[in-house]
Amino acid sequence: MALYDVYYHPEFRRYRASVCSKATLFIIFIYLFTFIMPILIIYRSNGLWITTWTTSEQPEVKFKHQIISLFDTKDSQTGHVSFLAWSTYPQFNVIHQGNLRIPLIKSRELDENGDGKSDALMFDMEVPVLSTEDVHRINILLFFEFKLKKLALVTFEAMAVISAESFLPGAAASTIGELRIKQRNALAHKGVDTTWNNPLVNEGSLAPQDYDLSYLFQQYADRNLTAQFVSEYPIWTSGRPKGDRFKVLATIRYPEERILHHTGFWQMFKYAVVQYIAVVVVFVYVSERLKRFVFSHQLINTVAIKPYKNN
Repeated sequence: MALYDVYYHPEFRRYRASVCSKATLFIIFIYLFTFIMPILIIYRSNGLWITTWTTSEQPEVKFKHQIISLFDTKDSQTGHVSFLAWSTYPQFNVIHQGNLRIPLIKSRELDENGDGKSDALMFDMEVPVLSTEDVHRINILLFFEFKLKKLALVTFEAMAVISAESFLPGAAASTIGELRIKQRNALAHKGVDTTWNNPLVNEGSLAPQDYDLSYLFQQYADRNLTAQFVSEYPIWTSGRPKGDRFKVLATIRYPEERILHHTGFWQMFKYAVVQYIAVVVVFVYVSERLKRFVFSHQLINTVAIKPYKNN
């Protein structure tokens, strides 16, 4: 009658040696190799600890309805170069009252996917100009409030700059683009951060330098957290009929962003543990096979204790 395995289990065999022996030194070496070498390998690859990480987030963006606009003009008859100005900041208008030109402005924010967050701003501006005033360059500053809530609550003021110019007298300028977040350093992983939520423009000042574009751009560039309007499809239209206003049409989208944060302790610990376990299991397997081979073949002298007695 044929036989078959009804039940089986591994044989447990002990190998004994004195404390001061080659076997003890070998075991110490194996343990150091098994548990220390993975740390060295991880450290030499991407590092054991992750100090920063990136998340995806749709920021909450709100147009603050604060504007500074400048239009460089040239008289078509005399060639005199001048400019037109207007702002929602009253003191700016006082400073430039000799060149003040009040525009017609329409704006609306769109929530295209119905998630309660604005996805884009539709901005239209019509500036009354004289028939002899040719517009050659525009600079329009729009101010926004950004909020990030996925980890830390971060609020900051952002600025979109709509700029266009041409040697041809303009009738309209249009653009479509995205208002993208720019970071210089990683953000905290928790807490509240309003460091960069202070207004860029000192609206109570009557000093012309406080509204100078180069000064505002420098102050804005020094901030850790800003946003930059990236114009993807700018169009300058020439041939303005007499009596028509100069028009500015802009579509500013608020895309989903990749935000860099510092990691918290538990996230850093989790990342280190996952990396360590993934590598150490390989070393444990190799070391167990090596120990079995060395001791079963008595490459190092030990006393083998069998689980059974010979008859």
